[in-house]
Amino acid sequence: APEGLVIYGNKIFYTEFKTGGIYRIPIGGGAALKLAQGNYPFRIVADKAHVYWTNEGTAGQVPSSGSVARFDYAKGGVVGVEVIGDAQETPRAVALDVDASGAATAIYWANFAEQGSIVRVDLTGATPGAPVTLAQGLGYPNGITVDADKVYWTNRSDGTVMALAKAAAPGEAPTTLATVQNAPGTIVTDATTIYWLNEGASNAPSGAVIKLPKAP
Repeated sequence: APEGLVIYGNKIFYTEFKTGGIYRIPIGGGAALKLAQGNYPFRIVADKAHVYWTNEGTAGQVPSSGSVARFDYAKGGVVGVEVIGDAQETPRAVALDVDASGAATAIYWANFAEQGSIVRVDLTGATPGAPVTLAQGLGYPNGITVDADKVYWTNRSDGTVMALAKAAAPGEAPTTLATVQNAPGTIVTDATTIYWLNEGASNAPSGAVIKLPKAP
């Protein structure tokens, strides 16, 4: 059950949700190399040295068994799996802030839950910082992306798309960019536009690809 997929340079990284493996293969194909073991790993991202992923864990388990982790593939087996955030409730979507050198400066993820949250960890120090909750009480946040100024996400259950400045003060409310969306999921952005998928319903061809210009 391969689930998450990302390309960095000449490498492809992916997760196997069922067996828990984190794998790397050459972009031209070839044998898969298992890098690490996860706990129902879902989405995956990478920078020039690390591969990062969300572990959904077991839904409904108390305490929550979800987590976010990384593996230093540049050093290989010298450094094992490093947990960035533990006791997370069904973390799914994940995004990186990356500097001009290709190194991640922060990681963001969405906890997919009835009272879900958006979390950030600073990666500029010698070790990852503590998880900081940017927004909470969200309806199953289902996709996340960042640009130079903001973090954007979708909320599946209430059909909204939201944004929050990365420099927002603690407790600052996010801005709602769109409403009445049909189970919005994956979201991406470029310099001028935000794009997302409306997953729709499983019993009808009601999905869509949506775009919204960024505010000038």
